Amino acid sequence: MNQRHFKIAALIIAAIVFGFLLEMVKVNVNYLLETSAKISGYYASNTNERKALLEQVKINAPYDYYHNHQRIDTLIALSQGQLEKLKWIVTLLGIAVFLGINAFLVKYITQQQKLVKWTVWLYAIFFSISLLFFVFGKVTHTHEYAYGISRKIAGALQSMVPLMLLLPGWWLWKSTQAPAKI
Repeated sequence: MNQRHFKIAALIIAAIVFGFLLEMVKVNVNYLLETSAKISGYYASNTNERKALLEQVKINAPYDYYHNHQRIDTLIALSQGQLEKLKWIVTLLGIAVFLGINAFLVKYITQQQKLVKWTVWLYAIFFSISLLFFVFGKVTHTHEYAYGISRKIAGALQSMVPLMLLLPGWWLWKSTQAPAKI
């Protein structure tokens, strides 16, 4: 295995590991925000009381990762505002990390610097679209609907989906180009 193949394999493994860690944090934060909203006095309670309150409302659904995930206990001590800020930080960090991973994978797989620029532009465009939906929802008081769209777009940017769009597009474009005349 040459160095290029090693870098590609290492980046794919890093993306998988980071993706699972990112998902675990996001599920924990979203679960705490959603569940705490249903528990009267949750944020006025101490950490041990919060754990007990969460256990009382826990849904026993072994097949459902959202309700039976591995808890990150340190998050239980955070306030609602801190959880909401953490959600933004995790989202932006996830987008930035996957932009880097996908850009480097595009570089190592295609060996085309132009495609790295396309990757950055793809991220910038779709992040802007996601942000526009979010702001539009806030301004028009349709946040529940617009947020769903914004979240799906931001979620795709925190994955290998952009790479799965760019590479086949590049290979298709490359295969349709006429061979250079000598």
